[in-house]
Amino acid sequence: MTNPAAPSRTAGRADRLTWAAVILLAVFLAVLLVQNLGALSLWMDEGFHDLAVQGILAHGYPLYPSGHVYYKAILYTYLLSAISAVFGLSAVSLRILSVLAAAGCVPVLFALGRKLFNRWVGLTAAGLFVLSPWVAEYGRAALYFSPVLLFVLLSLYFFYRGFFEE
Repeated sequence: MTNPAAPSRTAGRADRLTWAAVILLAVFLAVLLVQNLGALSLWMDEGFHDLAVQGILAHGYPLYPSGHVYYKAILYTYLLSAISAVFGLSAVSLRILSVLAAAGCVPVLFALGRKLFNRWVGLTAAGLFVLSPWVAEYGRAALYFSPVLLFVLLSLYFFYRGFFEE
């Protein structure tokens, strides 16, 4: 007699195939966002982060040439500084964190959708996220929007797990 609580082989295979699809979606998004990442110059808000990173690299804190200290998104600015210290200060090094965070949102969004509803809802949410014009625009900008979204999704996922499952 088989144990009805034990997952079947087809369920395990379907779960692996679904995760493979989600990982492919995340890789597709990362490749899509990284195309010509440094081709456009930094625009106004990205320039604020660029100046703050230059200040951190030169002085250890986000000091603008005007003498103003930049306090907005301070953790994000220090992360950009660390990346720029390793790879050099450029539009690509400033934008790559947003690309990685946007790609990281795909599996987290899938896991959250699957946890709250079912596998198909999670897969649909991840697919719609990849196709979103908002993600295409701001997922490649040197702004804190994508990392914040990633941490909000992670917070929701772990809150649900901690509050409702354990």
